[in-house]
Amino acid sequence: MQFTRRQILPLLAAVGARPQSLLADEATHRRRTAHVQLGAQTNAWPIDAKNPDSFFDVLRQIRATGYDGFETGYFNLIDHTAHAAEVRSRIAATGLTFFGLHVSIPSLRNDPQTLIPPAAVYRSIAPAAIAFGAQNLILSGTAAKSGEEAKHKAAALVEAARFGESIGLPVLYHNHEGEFSGQGEEMETLFNETEHSPVRFLLDAGHAYRGGSDVVALVKRRLPRIAAFHMRDFVGRTEVPLGQGSFPLAQFAQVLRDRQWSGWALNEEDGDGKQKLGLTVIEPAYRALSTALGEDTGK
Repeated sequence: MQFTRRQILPLLAAVGARPQSLLADEATHRRRTAHVQLGAQTNAWPIDAKNPDSFFDVLRQIRATGYDGFETGYFNLIDHTAHAAEVRSRIAATGLTFFGLHVSIPSLRNDPQTLIPPAAVYRSIAPAAIAFGAQNLILSGTAAKSGEEAKHKAAALVEAARFGESIGLPVLYHNHEGEFSGQGEEMETLFNETEHSPVRFLLDAGHAYRGGSDVVALVKRRLPRIAAFHMRDFVGRTEVPLGQGSFPLAQFAQVLRDRQWSGWALNEEDGDGKQKLGLTVIEPAYRALSTALGEDTGK
């Protein structure tokens, strides 16, 4: 999705007001005594992107379950940029923090040189993310086929993160399973090549686990670079609600408690892209995550 200059200018006007309005929004959110805030990715639900009420019905379910915030794909909101102020107000009224707007494009549309969404695309979406009140812009990409490709990808992530820094919108990178194939060499490259940069990661711990990573050891080594986690679980290769598979949730949570880590853990339950089951999977995932982290689930 590309915006015209006429569409971008009013969205950019929201940048200057963002810090004050975010503080006002955040002041209304329920605070936990623990360091980890819990969120949900809206991928668990079927959403009619043309109908904003469909999106807000999902947010009401997320809030009623007990979550602090949410993340959603850009495609769920991008058609409503002309009414961004109204959308932002309705989001704030739910009491949820808008953790992040996720820019994920099918592999054939990623930049073939950088393996992430083209810079022109994420730069055009970023003003909308700010106008909607998102705290982060999240990018997903395509797995690299060589160490050289991984280095080019890392350089592109540095560029994206510096762009985000320039407009006050952190850019996070979200992995899929493919980045952990081959002993996780690509992710090691991405971490190492971006070490002294503003690049931070939204680590999909479930994808890392299914890709063969020792997730607990990985988190111990890389936690300072991780802004948030996506949580999911598996029986074999089949996705199941968090806590019902073999993901080492207790050991993972212990690391976060021991390190007194401050960040977000977001349940993403999308059934491997098949049927969207909504609360059927999100409610047990919330209970498992909040229990493992020792969270107060009272509303």
